[in-house]
Amino acid sequence: MSTAQAGFSTRQIHAGSIVDAESRARVTPIYQTSGYVFDSFDEGAERFAGTSPLRAYSRTDNPTNVVAAKRIADLEGGVDGVLVGSGQAAIAMTVFSLASAGDHLLTTQLLYEGTREMLRGSLLRQGVTSTALDEHATEADWLAAVQPNTKAIYTESIPNPVGGVTDLDLLARVAKQAGVPLVVDNTVATPYLCRPFEFGADIIIHSTSKWLAGHGSVIGGAIIDGGSFDWAANAERFPQFTAPGPHGRPSAV
Repeated sequence: MSTAQAGFSTRQIHAGSIVDAESRARVTPIYQTSGYVFDSFDEGAERFAGTSPLRAYSRTDNPTNVVAAKRIADLEGGVDGVLVGSGQAAIAMTVFSLASAGDHLLTTQLLYEGTREMLRGSLLRQGVTSTALDEHATEADWLAAVQPNTKAIYTESIPNPVGGVTDLDLLARVAKQAGVPLVVDNTVATPYLCRPFEFGADIIIHSTSKWLAGHGSVIGGAIIDGGSFDWAANAERFPQFTAPGPHGRPSAV
C-alpha cells in the first residue's frame, strides 16, 4: 500500500507495511527466526558479504523489525531506519558507529539521566569523551567547544524528564559548520509534535518503549537516518563510512 499522499494518522498504521505473499495477512506477521534459507552456498556467501539485497541474519534485517523501522522513518521524514533492543542500545549503536576510542562528543547538559550515565560511564570507559554545554550556551560557545576529534553533537528535542525545548536550529548550524552530524533523541516529542529533520538534524533516536509504543509493555529503540549528512565531504573525519573495509565496503555499513 502506498502511503506517499496519506496523512499522519494513516501513515502511523500503514507506512512501511509488507503484505505476506502467502497469507496476505493485513497485520505484519512476527517473524520469529534468526536465519533464512539459502538456495546455494554462493547465495549465502553473497548475502553475508552484502552484495545481495536478500536477508542474511535477523540481527541486521528481520522483516517485522524492518516494517517498524520504516514506519518510524516515514513519520519522521527520514530515508530509513534500524530497530534495536532499547533506547540505550540505539544511543550506543549510533555513538559506536560514529566514534572510536579517543574521539569526542558534544552534548547538551539536559539529557535523560540514563544517557548521562552512559556518557560518563560505559562510553567513557571505551575511550569516548564528551563535553556538555548548558541550555544558555551561544552559537559561539558551541563552536569554541568543537574539537578536532569531535564526531557528533547529541541532544534531546525535549529533555526527559525536565521538559524545555532545545534550539535545534542553532545546533544544526553548529553541526554543519563543524562537519559533524546532529543526533537528536526525539523520544518525548515523538514525530507527531516535532520532526527534528525539518530543523536540520541528521540522525534521530527513539526509545520506542515510551510514547511511540504507548503501552509500556515492551522495550525497544530506533535509529533513523535523515539522509542529509554528506559523509563523502567529511571522509577524513568519518573513514568508516567511506573507505573500503575488509569486505570491500565501508566498515560501518
